[in-house]
Amino acid sequence: MARFPLFLARLTALLAAFLAAGCFSRPDPHVNEAVERRAGPMYVQWMEKQSCAFRSRELTAIVSGSQLGWMKSGTEQPLPENARVWLRVSPVTTAWSGGSFFSRLTREGLPSRLAALGIRGIFFTGTAETGDEWKGRTPAEELGQDAISLGFGHVSGTEKEYETLGETLAQAGLLTGGQLLPAALGAGPDFSLALRNVRDYPGLFTLIEIPREAWALLPVTADEDWSAIDAALLRTLRQRGILPDILAGELHFPDRSGWMVSGKVVGSDGKTRRWACRWHFSLDRPVLHWDDPSGTARRIMEAGAILEAGLRHSLLLGLRLNAWAGLEAASLTDSKDTSLEPAGSALRDLARHIHHYGAAVMVEDVFPQEAVPLLQSCGADAVRDPFMEPALSLSLLQENAAPLRKALRRSLALKVNHTGLWHGPRDGMPAPDTLPLPPDWVSLLVHKGRLRLNAPTLAAVVCGLAPAQNPSPEQLPALLDIHELQIALNALQPGLLMLSGSDLSVSIPEGHSLPAVPPSWILDSGPVTRQGLPAGRALSEEAARLSGTVPPDVRLKGILELREASGIACGTLMDVPDAGDSVIALLSRLPSGKFLAVFGNVSPQPVQLEPAFAAWNGPSRIDARTGQTAGTSFSLPAWSWKAFYLPARP
Repeated sequence: MARFPLFLARLTALLAAFLAAGCFSRPDPHVNEAVERRAGPMYVQWMEKQSCAFRSRELTAIVSGSQLGWMKSGTEQPLPENARVWLRVSPVTTAWSGGSFFSRLTREGLPSRLAALGIRGIFFTGTAETGDEWKGRTPAEELGQDAISLGFGHVSGTEKEYETLGETLAQAGLLTGGQLLPAALGAGPDFSLALRNVRDYPGLFTLIEIPREAWALLPVTADEDWSAIDAALLRTLRQRGILPDILAGELHFPDRSGWMVSGKVVGSDGKTRRWACRWHFSLDRPVLHWDDPSGTARRIMEAGAILEAGLRHSLLLGLRLNAWAGLEAASLTDSKDTSLEPAGSALRDLARHIHHYGAAVMVEDVFPQEAVPLLQSCGADAVRDPFMEPALSLSLLQENAAPLRKALRRSLALKVNHTGLWHGPRDGMPAPDTLPLPPDWVSLLVHKGRLRLNAPTLAAVVCGLAPAQNPSPEQLPALLDIHELQIALNALQPGLLMLSGSDLSVSIPEGHSLPAVPPSWILDSGPVTRQGLPAGRALSEEAARLSGTVPPDVRLKGILELREASGIACGTLMDVPDAGDSVIALLSRLPSGKFLAVFGNVSPQPVQLEPAFAAWNGPSRIDARTGQTAGTSFSLPAWSWKAFYLPARP
């Protein structure tokens, strides 16, 4: 007891000392308001743990100081020749019920059924946590493409569920592929930290701090909100030297990108700032800064490659680099080729490192046709084919093969390596506004200002169906023929084939009551919805019940069997000969030395053909589907295709 008064005396003296030093003084009523509104250290720390930059440090440490980056050549093409048919799937544009997307794919023997069709791999897109989810919205807003995390979103499932799915796919002989972070992230934790000027986070994005004396020029914007910078303000900010002069991309790729300005944001240091930032596709998609000396953007992209190729065992990695095309100050000597920077440099570095990890690189976004050879020279194993689409869609709508013939001949003139392209029927990706679609279809298919179209829906339009109209028993076979023709023309040429879920379920939109992008895949029968998108109507089951109609899966299997048997995936496109107004002809040399001639009729009228090109007039012609000898002439019914083996030249 004697010690207790002594303890109180010491405590009293200690408190008096603290009070004298002002450590427990009352808050100053004149403290900077910005300091009071800044994010607290606990909140900043919590956001950091959610960020890509935070996790990238532990992922890159897996390779740093190890032999993992030295095991394979950076120039080696790691994709096997028999791995050239993939199914592209997205949880956001797929309708299903029960459990997560990954767990649903594991059930009901789906992987073995896909392998039996001739599909060799599943490419997962839109599986990451998104900016929409961060803001409390459905991922359907940006269709899952505004990734903000190196982890999976709640719609997709967990890492454990993905691991279980991967084991099931491997047992069925299926490979896996996945996306890296896009060049334009969603607005998530990394972006919030960048706006608050936390450490090197501002270097992750194309951020430029606007001086306070210029704030009067800026639009009134709510705190931490964003507003697009119009042409007049952009001109003023450039004249004052605040924003850079015109960029190369603004000269050559002026669509869907620009500058935006933030409202007032209080940094972690208590200073209030307003920022300008480059956006791509929408104001919720800020562009990463590949060239920043901090290297933060490079690190998170490298981390994604290590995660996908190393830990998730993906063999095919998708890159979305369009936001970096032309993110360089324009010069008088710029051409469309040189103005790809820094996309070209980023692709070159990432492709080399991804090859080190044993995976292949697929460029997912559409680049101008003349940029394809440059992208291929930068190490891309598969570049999205900008020649087949929109030319094939236009030819079907116009019932004339001239647009497709012209586009494919241009690919030959540009000396494109066709084995380094990836093709696929339309699967809901953006389509040009110039396609001559009926107005009622256009109003249905526009999502966030962009027209989106899949192959079955295009077939429905060509058949003359109105939105929400169910095809009659007479119309359904024609719709299936048009859909099959699109798959065949993509499949029977060199390169990688990327199918979509709509090619399995033959899905068309349900109608104007639920307008949005066409569904990619309907795993459940019946018109159900998922994540705010209409699932539409799957015609595959209806077609299977229709007497005398070949079901879609049988059609697809026949095409894929011919593709594999011929070896066309590793062939060489030699010529696009004339074959009449409504017929497209493709002549390819096969690895065996023989030739494969493919003909497709894009009109509703049957055609009698007698091709006149030299390879056709050889000693023999074998129908590639029946194995029978063919004559010099043949008939081609409406919306149909035929393929023939031609002998090797002496």
